[in-house]
Amino acid sequence: MMHKKYLSVIFLLSLFGFLHAKCDYSKVSLASVNSCNVYKFTVNGVTDTCNHLDIKIFKSGVTSAVGTFTSSVFYQTFTDTGSYYVRVSIKNKCCGSDTLFYKLVRVTCKPAAKTCSWAPKRSAYFSAWDSCTGKTNKYSLNGYFGPMNSCYKYTWTVDGVVVGTGRMISYPITKNGTYVFCIKATDTCNSCDTMICSNRVITCATACDYSKVSLASVNSCNVYKFTVNGVTDTCNHLDIKIFKSGVTSAVGTFTSSVFYQTFTDTGSYYVRVSIKNKCCGSDTLFYKLVRVTCKPAAKTCSWAPKRSAYFSAWDSCTGKTNKYSLNGYFGPMNSCYKYTWTVDGVVVGTGRMISYPITKNGTYVFCIKATDTCNSCDTMICSNRVITCATAGTDAIGLDAGILIFPNPSDGQLTITCASKNASYCIMDSKGSMVKSGLLLHEISNVDVSELPRGVYSVSVITANRRSTQIQVLH
Repeated sequence: MMHKKYLSVIFLLSLFGFLHAKCDYSKVSLASVNSCNVYKFTVNGVTDTCNHLDIKIFKSGVTSAVGTFTSSVFYQTFTDTGSYYVRVSIKNKCCGSDTLFYKLVRVTCKPAAKTCSWAPKRSAYFSAWDSCTGKTNKYSLNGYFGPMNSCYKYTWTVDGVVVGTGRMISYPITKNGTYVFCIKATDTCNSCDTMICSNRVITCATACDYSKVSLASVNSCNVYKFTVNGVTDTCNHLDIKIFKSGVTSAVGTFTSSVFYQTFTDTGSYYVRVSIKNKCCGSDTLFYKLVRVTCKPAAKTCSWAPKRSAYFSAWDSCTGKTNKYSLNGYFGPMNSCYKYTWTVDGVVVGTGRMISYPITKNGTYVFCIKATDTCNSCDTMICSNRVITCATAGTDAIGLDAGILIFPNPSDGQLTITCASKNASYCIMDSKGSMVKSGLLLHEISNVDVSELPRGVYSVSVITANRRSTQIQVLH
């Protein structure tokens, strides 16, 4: 039994050592034979099934591979001469180690491009005829080789520049001179090509005449009428944009030769006129500077007696309320009328009536501005009031049993004391929109209002028994 046990241990140790032996890559090599640019590669020394090959071929200086292979014998046809690197990566799943090596291959042979022997049975046709009469200024180019065949690809050149593909194209001629028109036909199935060229003298071409094109303008203050002269025919396509100096976005876009622009601000503007002529085949682009110096003055409403005006500001700053109620309107209720209230020049609300907290004695100027948005006019009424009954706003304001809010005006933070558990608060702006809300988790809670714009806000505290208390706070 002991003898068998020792043999088993020796066998396991031998097997462990075999599995973890280092792979022997000393006999691995890469051989190659070639016929011109066609190479056959063979990776020697990797005959067993343990090896996984990952082979890539790179041209020197290029990061993308021109070929990828996984077998020990593979072929590569090089399309260009130069130095190439064959990278061979071998991973051996049996012995558990890998290797990587490179081989340099210099390709010096490249097959000469074949010239097709286009037999007479493959009829060849080529023509280039002038249609540059009047405004068309075009040469029509037509050519083919043999019957319609998906193997044939066509390339047209004019003076060596590719201008199109297909059996027939039209090419615009806008300048007189001698041109070389060529058609190259490639038989992709048989890897051969041919070319036919023709020299043509162009004497009838007329480039687009933009010498009479101009942009004229007349204006009444900030309203401008623009006219593009010299583009009366239907050949022209207009693309017009107006930009304020220093601004990339256009303030106006137009496609007609006569257009109007109302400028909302003074300053320098550039009118960019782009003209594309589909008949003569050439385009033009020009700019015109416009300096806008006139801006209509804001109208002051002539509020006729039939538009009854009412304005009042009365004191209710008795005890702890410290408020002024402001009420005003112009004429009957009208959706065109918008109201803006200011106290000492600071906007404190909108609407026909607001209440404003007074927390410091002094003289205040209350104003209401009414704007008739339908008729673009406005008016303003103001009233000076002397406040003598206000108490300092830094004192706490008692709202209800156990509820205090201070300071008022706020200094960027409100402190709310509330003895009731599960209470909450909400802050509304002068337009009645809720701007902040939350729970009062402690008897004394701090609320950050530093992010709110300056103005008048209503702060409501709602207790657990749904009792609501509200005050106005100046921030």
